[in-house]
Amino acid sequence: MSRGPGRIQQMILDLIASDPHGAWTVGQICERVYPHELRVLKKHRVAVTRALRRMELPGTWDIRQMSKKGGEYCLGDKCDEESTLRRIYFGIGGPMGFAAWKQNHDRSSFWIEHARKSALKARLYRDASPIGKLDIEIADVKEDDNRLRMLGASPAAFAANKQRIAELIEKKKELEQAAAHDHERVA
Repeated sequence: MSRGPGRIQQMILDLIASDPHGAWTVGQICERVYPHELRVLKKHRVAVTRALRRMELPGTWDIRQMSKKGGEYCLGDKCDEESTLRRIYFGIGGPMGFAAWKQNHDRSSFWIEHARKSALKARLYRDASPIGKLDIEIADVKEDDNRLRMLGASPAAFAANKQRIAELIEKKKELEQAAAHDHERVA
């Protein structure tokens, strides 16, 4: 029987409550959880990452890997534009502070628009019906398929997408049949 969130999990929840539009890398969370340490050690990263993976995050908050495998993870709200923009900033890195980067439209206008679209897409997915969610997932896989085609990827790269699309379409048909069956039973 669980006694509630542990110390690290509670600190993460407090961090979210203090800045609901924020985003933090695991390293930044470690600096807040272990403020008296001279530097962030591997054991600190492991403890924070474990806490993040085991805890139930509020609302649409999630933890995502920033770029390549083995790279930094970042906590953020995928439906919030500001949080998404901060994740992008942490993912591409930069020598300037976040506020200066955001104000410099020469470098960030593309990323601001990207964050806006990404957050809108996440909100649409969150609010969609189960069948609508499958339609969005199918469109995402088809978009990925088109991107691979433009990059000249090998046929093996397309095979996984074709399989995924077939699975999603089958799942959608099952949901539609179940919905039609429930509608007939009610009528």
